[in-house]
Amino acid sequence: MQISPALRGIVQRVKTAEKRMVTSKAPFITTSDGWTSFYTQGNRKPGYAATPPSLFLMHMNQLKREVPSLISPQAHFADLGSGLGMTCFTAATLFGQVTGFEIDARLCAAAEQIASDSKISNVQFLNRDFIREALSLYDILYFYYPFHEGFDEIMGEKLAELKPGTLIISRRKRLSRLFNSGMFNQVFPPLSQFSLDCFFTEFFTYLRT
Repeated sequence: MQISPALRGIVQRVKTAEKRMVTSKAPFITTSDGWTSFYTQGNRKPGYAATPPSLFLMHMNQLKREVPSLISPQAHFADLGSGLGMTCFTAATLFGQVTGFEIDARLCAAAEQIASDSKISNVQFLNRDFIREALSLYDILYFYYPFHEGFDEIMGEKLAELKPGTLIISRRKRLSRLFNSGMFNQVFPPLSQFSLDCFFTEFFTYLRT
């Protein structure tokens, strides 16, 4: 999916920041399209990897087609484990207010600098552990796999605190076990269309009922 020239400029800033974060003491991987993933310094945070904006925008367009009533431009979007901010910067083109929680101070500071350099005013980055935050303040949550130890138990408790109507977007299908409590409906891909092809789906979205 094509992205705007402004967003392409932010992508380059994020990729440059990724390379600055890499050290010789920790393993890292650079993909063929220039994204770099690496281990981070934050407590409980396993590693960093950006979500390419084209993937995220494709999913949001699918969501708007499937469930347009659930997607509001006035929504407050939060990224749990925002890294260098790529998903937040992408979400800022869709929503009025965006918050990124990042436990690694280096990544958080770099994301703030990218936001300043890019003159993005509707994004804030918080160097805080989102486990200690009131996530019911947000309308849409996004997370990939922000920590390892005790993830199912801790994340399940946080998701149970959400207000009805909250959307939760995740990139990992195996996290769907968190949404089997009866408090969530899978809205994309819709269960009525679920097939083996959905094994390759990049994103899954759930609604807190």
